[in-house]
Amino acid sequence: MRPIDICTRLGSARITTICEQLNSNQLKTTLRKANLNTKVPSRVVSQKARRKIWAERVVTSLNKDNEEVADNLLYEWLLHHRRNMLIEYLDSIGVRHQGGETEETFTKTVPVEDLLKAARNLASVHPADEVAAYVLYLDHHQESDVFTSAPDIVALLAPAPAPAPAPDSDSATSPSSPSSPSSPSSTGATDAAE
Repeated sequence: MRPIDICTRLGSARITTICEQLNSNQLKTTLRKANLNTKVPSRVVSQKARRKIWAERVVTSLNKDNEEVADNLLYEWLLHHRRNMLIEYLDSIGVRHQGGETEETFTKTVPVEDLLKAARNLASVHPADEVAAYVLYLDHHQESDVFTSAPDIVALLAPAPAPAPAPDSDSATSPSSPSSPSSPSSTGATDAAE
């Protein structure tokens, strides 16, 4: 699966969250490696405002299917913000690495069952979409289809469903049936929790 497909499946909201995790240099590197402009108007002086502009450029580029931006974004995010997850995975399959980075083409040498089992185990302790993004990114860079051909791994990449909307105040305070009046303690607990 190509990096742009990984980013698309993660969804815009998740990509925005990833951009918010990157620092200014990482955002600019993501843009520069794709030969995109990193200059901001001189009137924009705060780093927060600059990062927002760069993040918007990343998202806009991804919406235009910019493969280089997708590749660079995943690289910067995984390496700088999910390194422990990379280390755990490589350790679990016995691949030599230096801080989560390796030159080994292990998807062709480690048994497929071991690779998939380790990915599934990793998804039980780390956010599943992040694990899927990582192993599918590995697939791309190691020119394999170990993880892409595992439907359960690909399914982990789907954006999490939006949380159910909170009940409006009218439905939360609907009168109960005459045979079961509300207890004051349950009403007080609800008020205290809000």
